[in-house]
Amino acid sequence: MPDMEIKLKRPENIPLRHLVLLGLLIALYAGAGTAAWMEASSRMQALEQEKSRIMGDMARKRRELQGIQERIKTLKGKRDLYLRLYDQGFIGEPDRLRGIAALRETAKAHRVFDLEYSFQPREVLAVARASDKDRAVLSTPLKVTVSALLDSDIYGFLAALRQNLPGQLMLRDLTVTRQGDVDRDLLARLRQGNQPALVKGTLKLRWNTLRWPRLKKDGDWSGETS
Repeated sequence: MPDMEIKLKRPENIPLRHLVLLGLLIALYAGAGTAAWMEASSRMQALEQEKSRIMGDMARKRRELQGIQERIKTLKGKRDLYLRLYDQGFIGEPDRLRGIAALRETAKAHRVFDLEYSFQPREVLAVARASDKDRAVLSTPLKVTVSALLDSDIYGFLAALRQNLPGQLMLRDLTVTRQGDVDRDLLARLRQGNQPALVKGTLKLRWNTLRWPRLKKDGDWSGETS
């Protein structure tokens, strides 16, 4: 097959200067397109970096928000605990009326009788600071005597009293003495539904509460020690 030679000829109807101008325009647009692409690529890279920075900031803010929410939850739990302890009588001045009611109800529920009690003057065991008398541990010496059929009834009475008396109860001394013997007369009274006193318990206690400024329901301090 013979070689073929292809020759490109300028169209005779297009002047040479027009072809030169057309070539210059093509070169100009090609250069402008390359510059635009490079600018767009650089801008895209900058936007990606900005996006990464914003995402990092958002992640940090989410962690900060989570930390704040956890702290609010913790503080709310402490506030609720404070209010609950205040309502239960652990925080505040000793309420002797509530204490007497707790003694009587506990004795009735735990098969002890001949209940006698005496409160001594309240004492201040400790203060948070010497200059701050509104924050202190208050202690009221308390003596209780009861009679029961069994010594286990007295121990049960003491355990229940720790739960029922508002505040914190500390046992200083407990003495249990026998008041009688098991005989036919005792057995007869038991069959009749009577509950004789075979033992007597003497309990020396300290009834402790915490004096602290009262916290309002909305979480502000009222300044009252109540």
